[in-house]
Amino acid sequence: MKENIFYIVINDDFPTDVSHKHATFKSADIEAQRLAYKCLGQKFIVMQSLIGYHKDALIKSEFVEPYENDDDIPF
Repeated sequence: MKENIFYIVINDDFPTDVSHKHATFKSADIEAQRLAYKCLGQKFIVMQSLIGYHKDALIKSEFVEPYENDDDIPF
């Protein structure tokens, strides 16, 4: 499934929670500059999405009782 590329801004010096996906590089670049100006001495990096994976966490299986009577088999 094709999805739109997005950009995130991370702080290179400290673990951060990413709270916003930017739709354009320009938007992420402006945000990185704003944060760097606000937090002197810290480095902010713009990252681009390349590929991702997703697996459903729950698969349901339903089971039925086996046939007790051979005469009741439908084939």
